[in-house]
Amino acid sequence: MKHRLFVVILALLCLLVTGSACHGPWEKKNNHRTVIIYMEANNNLSQWAHTNLNDLLVNASDVNMENGRLMLFMNTAKSKKLYEIKPYRSDKGGYRGDTVLLEQYQFATALKKNAMREVLQDAMQAAPADEYALILWSHSTGWLPEDIEIKESSYIRAAGAPEMPITKNFGMDGRKSISYLDIARAIEGLDLDMMMIDACFGTCVEALYDLRNVCDYVVASPIEILGAGYPYADLMSVFFDKDLTIPMLGEAVCRAYMQYYRQYRFQGTPYPYGAISLIDLSKMDALAQATRDVMQECQDSPIDHKKVQALENRYYSLYYDFYHYIQQLTKEESSDIFTTFARCFEQCVVYHDHSEKLYSNLNGYSTRALDNSYGLSSYIPRPGHSSYFDRCDQAYFETNWAKYIYGH
Repeated sequence: MKHRLFVVILALLCLLVTGSACHGPWEKKNNHRTVIIYMEANNNLSQWAHTNLNDLLVNASDVNMENGRLMLFMNTAKSKKLYEIKPYRSDKGGYRGDTVLLEQYQFATALKKNAMREVLQDAMQAAPADEYALILWSHSTGWLPEDIEIKESSYIRAAGAPEMPITKNFGMDGRKSISYLDIARAIEGLDLDMMMIDACFGTCVEALYDLRNVCDYVVASPIEILGAGYPYADLMSVFFDKDLTIPMLGEAVCRAYMQYYRQYRFQGTPYPYGAISLIDLSKMDALAQATRDVMQECQDSPIDHKKVQALENRYYSLYYDFYHYIQQLTKEESSDIFTTFARCFEQCVVYHDHSEKLYSNLNGYSTRALDNSYGLSSYIPRPGHSSYFDRCDQAYFETNWAKYIYGH
């Protein structure tokens, strides 16, 4: 039954995308902002791709999109295509979105840096603008490399309990994914102003450090994102607002996100869970230097993992609140070394908001209090714990972030 439902949803999605692309290209002489959605839906999130796409189409109007253009790359099990979503006036009055097919791709996976770069260059060439924002839509396990799985993760299960919401736990084209380092290589030189990560665990410092020189701002979540993803119906009036600078746009997206999730219901049951951050990537180097100074002084200090805010609900966590971790490590908040770190942190995390609790698909659909959540996450090594964490530790110390802060 679940398999048949998946097939029906996928068929509807393909029909929606391909059936309306008949109204011709939409030319704009003055285009302030182009938003590109890179939707990797060849996985168990395809039903949410249908929902999010419908929200975009229903809310596409000449008013909402007066100052911008919206490009959508969609990868499904059947095709890899680049579209433009444009508003048109229907015969019955009012506006609705239309999809215009621009390119169809034959590469084996959309999650290789050359493939991603080709798509983004095509989108930018088709819709040149003063500003560019990229939305990465899919699953994600943050900084973890492809060969280390979170075995409890919802992207590995074919389907969770149907009465429970799935999380968008970037990547998964079938079984393929892409690292944030390769994403950075894919977008290098493209002058992206903002990246919005509609996927779980997007604000880990290990990943953001790799993005610091290729994009100005990032909006992402330090925890799991529910399958509904970003509130695109509400954001269509925000994305192309010419009066919003890029940091103002980022904050507006964050506010809309939390307003949506504080009222979110799934199958009639409230799920008021979410966390979102706006990160100024130009401040990442200063934050890394401040963290390096902390590590040089405190790296031999013992740390009790259980006393640090975990950002997923597993007995042994992979994602911890970064600020709370350094706070516990330095032990004295009044120390000069922590004061410097806190100042750099506050300049980097421009905006952050979160619910009282997080919701986690990991280890069984549960919640955890977010008493000490500040907007960025970090891995904390567990030397000698187990073979699994030995592999995680090794992968962590191979990240550019860890190499820098530990002086390797």
